[in-house]
Amino acid sequence: MQKIHTKIVRKLLRGTAWMLAAAMLMISAASCHSGEKPASDEPAKVLDSREEASLKAFLVSFVKRYPVSSDGKWEYDCSSAAGAEVNIMACLVTPASCADWTLYSDKTEEECFFEKSDDPKRWAEETYVYFRYDAGTVDFIAREIFNLTQETIESLTQRGEREGMFYRQEDSYYTVRDDTQESFSEVTLLSEAAVGNRYQVEFEADTLLRTDENDELLHISGRCRAELSLKSVDGREYWSLYSFKAGKM
Repeated sequence: MQKIHTKIVRKLLRGTAWMLAAAMLMISAASCHSGEKPASDEPAKVLDSREEASLKAFLVSFVKRYPVSSDGKWEYDCSSAAGAEVNIMACLVTPASCADWTLYSDKTEEECFFEKSDDPKRWAEETYVYFRYDAGTVDFIAREIFNLTQETIESLTQRGEREGMFYRQEDSYYTVRDDTQESFSEVTLLSEAAVGNRYQVEFEADTLLRTDENDELLHISGRCRAELSLKSVDGREYWSLYSFKAGKM
């Protein structure tokens, strides 16, 4: 498989340069777990156009937010998430979530934002703003959408608090990280192969991914592969991710 290509684009997060970079990406893109239990015992079906559209939307939400590790790897595996450098829970408990919250919650982003510093652990005394997320919704996304075990959820939550990324208090998760700068991504589906009750999906990603250092953007383009299932939960269908990898397979 084609090797993933990356390039640092410096100081594009604000102003006209940022908007031009985003426009250039959109123009070029136009041309161009093993979990605890299976989603279903039924074999994966042939996807119809509606399901393909929802799959593409799910992948766009994921790749435009999920970060590259410090050693340049862009990958996720639910079976090893507890020890991975990228804390997937920190990617959910943030305004820049790698999951589309509108699919899992009726709350708007504005309802999670607070302009005061009275969060329980007082992390927002200097920032004066914080974000609060319903723990039940976060845990649902972690468990059903990213196939984390409860043990892994608890381990990553403890790590997130130690590293000052987020914390859990009673029925809510809190963070003061304001990762609101937008990223952009285009996904082109190449193939979907049904294997048992899951799908092996190959796709082309072209993404301007926000980095945490030096106000930079990481431009990533190339082939990716993901293993997913179309999971039915409480009468609704959701795409559920087991693994993702970019570059040479």
